[in-house]
Amino acid sequence: MALPPGLSTVTVTGTYLHPGGAPLKGSLVFRPEPAILTSASLGTIVLGTLDSNGAVTATLLATDDSDVTPTGWTYRVTERWDDASGRTYALSLPAAAPTVDLADVAPTAPSSGEYVVVTGPRGNAVLSGVGTPSSSLGTNGDYYVDTAAYPVSATMYGPKASGAWPLNGIPIGGGDGSGPPGKSAYELAVLNGFSGTITEWLASLVGPVGATGATGATGPQGPKGDTGATGPAGGGGSSIRTATVRVTNDNLSGLPAAGSWAIVQTSAGTKLQASIAATSGDRIRLSGASMRVGSHFLDWAMLSDTGAIAVYAGSGSSSPLTQGHPAMYPSLSFSYVTGDEMFTVSAGHIDGSGLVTIALVHQGSSSDSSSKVYAYPDYPWRVRLENIGPEPA
Repeated sequence: MALPPGLSTVTVTGTYLHPGGAPLKGSLVFRPEPAILTSASLGTIVLGTLDSNGAVTATLLATDDSDVTPTGWTYRVTERWDDASGRTYALSLPAAAPTVDLADVAPTAPSSGEYVVVTGPRGNAVLSGVGTPSSSLGTNGDYYVDTAAYPVSATMYGPKASGAWPLNGIPIGGGDGSGPPGKSAYELAVLNGFSGTITEWLASLVGPVGATGATGATGPQGPKGDTGATGPAGGGGSSIRTATVRVTNDNLSGLPAAGSWAIVQTSAGTKLQASIAATSGDRIRLSGASMRVGSHFLDWAMLSDTGAIAVYAGSGSSSPLTQGHPAMYPSLSFSYVTGDEMFTVSAGHIDGSGLVTIALVHQGSSSDSSSKVYAYPDYPWRVRLENIGPEPA
């Protein structure tokens, strides 16, 4: 019921929700204690029970109104919920607080999980739209973003003050997060009082050379590094790898017939050849000494990695001269000019052990003792190989 005019009142508000957010169902009862209050000017005032569902707003007599007796009284507040247990508590409503939210004064009930929602005042907001903001939009303290050019760029206005927006907005970055270029460090220095060119400004940043610091302690030895690549062979050295072969186990029975060029062998099956370690590009110098008779043609030959004839000394290629090496021609009618032979190693001449082999080879139709190469104890067959390395650069 309405209170008589002239009395001090307090407006009481509150909102009651379940933990899940649904409103409680029921009512609140505000009952003065004592139940009968008397006003000196208005007579006896009887306050009935005030019920409210959901959100509650009630205007009640202030408990310290000077025109009402007895003094120092309070309200007995009773929560009567249909779907939850309620509380009963005393409530004092002095006139000095004309509005009271029950969330600020009601005792908590942790066992039931119910609570009173306190609705705060509206805060400032950041609004947005296309074009400049109208004066009717927003409240003081709000900001506004003009998205007319988004995502390339956007413009921010604010804060709104005295009911008006600023006339000019501030450009801000677009959707890719980029903004307008900022000033350089030199430009900022000029704005803060520096006078001079950018070169002078850069020079001003360099301080004097500091004193030499003390030598630090010696650090631990680092791990061993990888082995470097093999460097080029040095020039002018005198180290030469050599290999010498001497054969004396032939019985002088003569050379067998050989329609194609073949390696000379003794009667014991020993091939007249020598091997030496080499790599591709090395030069092998050969010196041989022996006796021979007969009509077979002879030549020196470097073998392939499989033991086949690869290069003939007489021709310098894989094809032999028709009658062999000129210095070994089988006739006493000619004078001979002899000398050392030279072969150059390629990858196809090196066997699996890293060796190259040079042999004495022959070709002829006779097959008796009239044609032979001497490899006998009294007439040994000898050859020396020298690896003198690659041709200097």
